[in-house]
Amino acid sequence: MSGRHPEIAFSGVEPVQALREIARQKKMPSVDLLQGDACNLDFKDNQFDCVTMFGVLHHIPNPEKAIHEALRVAKKIVFISDHNVYGMGSKLTKTSKQALRDLGLRRLMNLLLTRGKGYHDTTWDGIFYPFSLVDYADILKEGMSNFYTFSTKTPAINLYRDASHLATLSVKPSVVEQH
Repeated sequence: MSGRHPEIAFSGVEPVQALREIARQKKMPSVDLLQGDACNLDFKDNQFDCVTMFGVLHHIPNPEKAIHEALRVAKKIVFISDHNVYGMGSKLTKTSKQALRDLGLRRLMNLLLTRGKGYHDTTWDGIFYPFSLVDYADILKEGMSNFYTFSTKTPAINLYRDASHLATLSVKPSVVEQH
């Protein structure tokens, strides 16, 4: 994208040195790729026009902190795409997960899904946690002038129940007021 839009400055944060090296090998020279922690970003408030997090939050033990940090450093827009654990699996599995959530038993659901560990450790996606953007929608909506949610993988009328992956777009009030 930076090749098509040289006027835009791109910055990225990655805590793992080996993954930063892979990104550099993929010829991303125009991206300022920094060592950092999404839960404690070393940037000023409202420093970036747009903050994106794609497939990041399900790798973070406390994703709420990372969401608050994204909202803090974004001047205009926060665009997040990630899992919706409630929309994954068979109808019975989805219904069971949704029922546990509705009963306030998310922690139990996470332990059941991970066989007591609380996380998955895989060769295809490393360590990740049962996660859904649905659980953080209220935080992403708070104080925003516009908020959009859509499916990024499976067509779904009921995003909570049927979409395995979601994206949210949070627009801060100053953006809408300018137009």
